[in-house]
Amino acid sequence: EWYAQQAKLWGDILDKEPQNSDAWLNFYTANRMAKILGQPIADLNALVDQMEQVIPDSYEFNLIKYWHGGNNLELFPYLEKAYEIDPNRPETYSDFITYYELKRNQEKVKEFAQKWFESNEISPNIMAWNYNVLMCLDPNAIILTAGDNDTYPLWIWQYVHNIRPDVTVLNTSLAIDNKYRNAMLNEIGIESFNNGLDVLKDFKKFSIQLAQHLVDKAVDKPVYLGVSTPTFLRSAFEESLYVVGLAFKHTDERIDNVAILKNNYENHF
Repeated sequence: EWYAQQAKLWGDILDKEPQNSDAWLNFYTANRMAKILGQPIADLNALVDQMEQVIPDSYEFNLIKYWHGGNNLELFPYLEKAYEIDPNRPETYSDFITYYELKRNQEKVKEFAQKWFESNEISPNIMAWNYNVLMCLDPNAIILTAGDNDTYPLWIWQYVHNIRPDVTVLNTSLAIDNKYRNAMLNEIGIESFNNGLDVLKDFKKFSIQLAQHLVDKAVDKPVYLGVSTPTFLRSAFEESLYVVGLAFKHTDERIDNVAILKNNYENHF
């Protein structure tokens, strides 16, 4: 309801100030969030088309054009143009990190991770939470993550602060990209994973099979699921998961995870 109200209020401003680019950004974002939460208000495609007619050369339009494409790498020039217009606004940084992560250009990932960290736009609490995630993992671990707040901060710790660079962070949403996923796996000595699924239709099945592939093939690397991963993924392995802090360790052997939790809490977090 809050997003619906925000969309109406920003829409009212646009009726009076149709070239107010900040109002367009907030109007689109409110409508986007309403749709994500299951209460669509407006046609987002139509909103982007309207913006292109009214404010085509603005930072806000070019940013939204890329956002709206859902990581369509062919739209990358729009993100570049937004950054060119105002390189100091941090909204573009996460998308640059995603783009260069998919391309496995680690130098550019590091560059934008540094920019994002220096912007002070990331909650210190989220950074601390993700530090604790890294601290509960064994050496050379692989951790599956699911979203933004449990992935980007891990990369910032690794690339900017050199904390736990031995850990492989594999985001299940980014892993649907075949080329990226298999490049990541091959880099750490694991054979490619291709299951022939229509990933967008069978994302749950894909995620479970990917996790099983890691368990089966990463014989010398411990596998973890972040506590923020979806319930369906954790449920598929619940008999073999032990909470050790802010991650679940997968193991077929019984372990004293209470002792591990105690040690992590008292000495590592």
